[in-house]
Amino acid sequence: DFQLNRVAIEEGAGAEPSPAGARPKRKNRKTYDLTAADKFWQKHKGSPFPEVAESVQEELDTYRAQEDEVKRLKSIMGLEGEDEGAISMLSDNTAKLTSAVSSLPELLEKKRLIDLHTNVATAVLDHIK
Repeated sequence: DFQLNRVAIEEGAGAEPSPAGARPKRKNRKTYDLTAADKFWQKHKGSPFPEVAESVQEELDTYRAQEDEVKRLKSIMGLEGEDEGAISMLSDNTAKLTSAVSSLPELLEKKRLIDLHTNVATAVLDHIK
């Protein structure tokens, strides 16, 4: 259901039928707003589905790479000892860690948008099937 840039999706509407005599599973309805601030929506709102699915995967891969970089820097910052190599590595990565931490809110928003578009694309694909 798409109305005024608001998408409503029923989750749990999968292809699994309920066993005979069982009460049907309750469907959760989620609502997503697609706004002008959503760059992915602005770029792909008229794109063919395969292109959108590929772009969602690319965005997810980019997000995971950024997340891995933050985790890597976090583990490096946890190094202990007076080893000269560790100290120089720490000083080199301090700026990177500061940058990664300052970009964390942006990274979380990116993850939220990726989840939104993944859920919408999955619902569209289920409807097509």
